[in-house]
Amino acid sequence: MLALRNFALDTIPGDYPRNTNPTVDLEVLRTFDDLQLNDGSDLVVDLIDLFLKDAPERVAVMRELPAQRQLIKQAAHSLRGSSGNLGAPRLASICEQIERIDWVGRGLESLLAKLELELGCVVSIFRAERKRRCDLTLALG
Repeated sequence: MLALRNFALDTIPGDYPRNTNPTVDLEVLRTFDDLQLNDGSDLVVDLIDLFLKDAPERVAVMRELPAQRQLIKQAAHSLRGSSGNLGAPRLASICEQIERIDWVGRGLESLLAKLELELGCVVSIFRAERKRRCDLTLALG
């Protein structure tokens, strides 16, 4: 299993100017709030949980199967979609670069290193957002 490095949230800037490409755009996650059911569940927490389970598995496929270009591209495509849908544009962009790569040697290794670093940042932010939402649910509940 892929070991993700934990980053202190205070090292990840939280206030982004509008013209930059943030690690995670939390406004994208907030757009899902309109789809919430009244059953006490939190769709965003569920989506974050799915991402936290799936993303490391996708990266592991890319790492473990360097000669399987098609499987790498499929894993990158899947991770790009979920990253983009959840507001992680830089991670999605790196995945797109992996999808487009023609040569599987050092170029892929470099992109995978960038991917793992960015994924670590995204995971830290998603975990913090998940905790915030769960704490809010408990406080309101």
